[in-house]
Amino acid sequence: MNKSQVEQTLEDLNVDVDNVKEMYANNSQKIIPKDWYHPILNTCIELCGVRPEHVNHNKHDRVITVTFDLEETAQRFEEEFHSNVLKGVNEFIRSKGENPKTYNRGLVLETAQEGISFTINY
Repeated sequence: MNKSQVEQTLEDLNVDVDNVKEMYANNSQKIIPKDWYHPILNTCIELCGVRPEHVNHNKHDRVITVTFDLEETAQRFEEEFHSNVLKGVNEFIRSKGENPKTYNRGLVLETAQEGISFTINY
């Protein structure tokens, strides 16, 4: 049998490869559907104490742009947004009548704050 590079690396680190395979085989967590991203991100924005001047939703390109009156306000929003993501994900999943623990709650996002704008690509 030919071992994969990952299997060989795990063995080199004294990790039981069979245990790892079993753990992943029994992983029953659901993945957050892509169509949930937009409402989840809206929830995260709403959880922030910093209110934006304007929010532009481009669902086709999967981009949300949030603008503020001052650059410092945009920076504060960015900090609050990142600290609220998990809370927003959990709140949204609960609103669907589901248990958040049954989901892999990681979101694949790219965010950037430039001047008075904060952009979320999802």
